[in-house]
Amino acid sequence: MNEPFQVIYRWATFQFSHAADGGYDVDVPAISNCFSSGATFEEALDNILGTLMARLLQDYRSGMAIAEELLPLLDTLVEAGKTQYDGG
Repeated sequence: MNEPFQVIYRWATFQFSHAADGGYDVDVPAISNCFSSGATFEEALDNILGTLMARLLQDYRSGMAIAEELLPLLDTLVEAGKTQYDGG
């Protein structure tokens, strides 16, 4: 059986495991209940990045604490939002 493995990408640690259907399951250990999956590694990574970004913005707007390792990613998202709303 394949063992779970971690990948650090864009300041975040992701825990991957092989899914029963042959794809990948992935979660973010720094945030409870932040998980996704994909048929390939690349699809799973893309899916979890979208899930993570949505979750970070939701937690930020709700005043929830953000894991320290994820603050650089949150800063990037906040700056991107400011540019979008400033018309830039």
